[in-house]
Amino acid sequence: MWRSIVAATVILATVMVIPVDAQQASHGTRFVTVADMIQATVVGDPEGLQGEHVTHLAEFSPDGRRVAVVVRHGNLDENTVESSILVFTLPDIFRSPAPDTVVTFASSSNRPAIRHVRWLADSCTLAFLGERPHELPQVYTVDIQTRALARLTEHSTAIATYDITPSGQVVAYTAEPTPDTAYAMQVQRHGLVMTGQAASDGMLNLHEFDPFSQETRLFVKDLDTGRLTAVSDSGVGRCQDSFGLSLAPSGRFASYYRS
Repeated sequence: MWRSIVAATVILATVMVIPVDAQQASHGTRFVTVADMIQATVVGDPEGLQGEHVTHLAEFSPDGRRVAVVVRHGNLDENTVESSILVFTLPDIFRSPAPDTVVTFASSSNRPAIRHVRWLADSCTLAFLGERPHELPQVYTVDIQTRALARLTEHSTAIATYDITPSGQVVAYTAEPTPDTAYAMQVQRHGLVMTGQAASDGMLNLHEFDPFSQETRLFVKDLDTGRLTAVSDSGVGRCQDSFGLSLAPSGRFASYYRS
């Protein structure tokens, strides 16, 4: 119950500290525009693969002293999606909420730049799935005190979901398969024959290109040694929940949930 109350207070505090454009406020009543919706700040860690579902509003540190909140908005000038991690100190949340912005990323795709935030056991390090302009999602950590940022993975395709041990020594993640461009090249050379299927299905060829019909692969990386292991026969399919992959604290076992 107390965590729900604190989480609700954190969200309210987050909304209160989001800056408002003074010029827009002075204009008075007006219609909401598409630009307004794109630039509106959304609070919460998007758990869905496409950022469609926001149900995880706050992440409490293991020592119970801090809480991390993800906020994001569209940047029309840069054509990016910007995400930040705000950290509140719980003793201050009910008096003078002053969040500490520990890291900000920008994504040039439709994916959120930061998602799936988790505290490590030291209560000073945050792990997250981050994406920068013209780059693919990778696993990062950031020290909230020194701001030291570390990229833990260098995978050649987009990482879909991950988990990390409390010590930060082992990370497991699922990644997209390498795109097969042979079919697309064939269509470019010879065209596409339409039969009885819907025109939209034929033009997009959903059977070939729908990412949700492809299986992600499971990988485990020992961060102490740098050893990366591709788990054999690990076509684990698609998980709609970014928190569906879970590592045991020892790093010896992993569970994966898919609906």
